[in-house]
Amino acid sequence: MIDPLALADTMGGTDPVAAKAARVSLASFAHAAGAPNAGSGQRRETIKALTEIANSKRPRMVRAHALHLLGLIAGKGELRSLAPLERDPEVGEDARMALARIMRGGK
Repeated sequence: MIDPLALADTMGGTDPVAAKAARVSLASFAHAAGAPNAGSGQRRETIKALTEIANSKRPRMVRAHALHLLGLIAGKGELRSLAPLERDPEVGEDARMALARIMRGGK
């Protein structure tokens, strides 16, 4: 099983090749969890991990990428956990964009 938190740590590391590979892997993992044929448990666990990454103290680009992916796969049930990030000076705009995508998606 892929560990999204470990991928996020690698994304924030100093090796640019490993960071890019981790970014692509995290995106693939999230897209698979958001697919129509994905199980609800897989989607729920992925959203939980991405939310944890977005709320962490990891580098801004790691958190912003997690928010982007959440905007693609999260549903309106996650709005409450993401809304406080709008006030975060590092990722506030990324959070607003993710929340707007979720609201349009209607999941």
